[in-house]
Amino acid sequence: MPRKTGKAIAHVSKEQAALLNTYIPGFSVDGWTVDRLGRAYLLMDLDPSDKDKYFKSIENLFLAAEMGELVALYSALPLLAYPEIWIKRCSEGIRSNIANVLEALMYGNPYPAKYLDESAGTNWYLKHFLPIRILIKLRV
Repeated sequence: MPRKTGKAIAHVSKEQAALLNTYIPGFSVDGWTVDRLGRAYLLMDLDPSDKDKYFKSIENLFLAAEMGELVALYSALPLLAYPEIWIKRCSEGIRSNIANVLEALMYGNPYPAKYLDESAGTNWYLKHFLPIRILIKLRV
């Protein structure tokens, strides 16, 4: 994808961002590269009519993905059909120590807050927000 689109930051107008937020509250593509946006767009073009085939196709992408593809896949979780089938995948992304994957789940991605259960949500909070709050208290 980057060979065809480049890796420049995609520019989204305030109107486009507001429209996107009306369809998927909390979702943002702010700071996304053009290749990331293109990858997410291609995922939305997959036919979701056969749930098993749809899941296997996207799951195989997760299993074979390089870093840019992983970031796009995790970023696109709010766009995918059958949101309940991606909960395990999202939880695995949160448990990872891959900074780019964590950022894809943390910023402008409403999927974790909407679909993760309490234990995964607690892990999310402890891993990401608690250290930030500690740093703020210490004024580091």
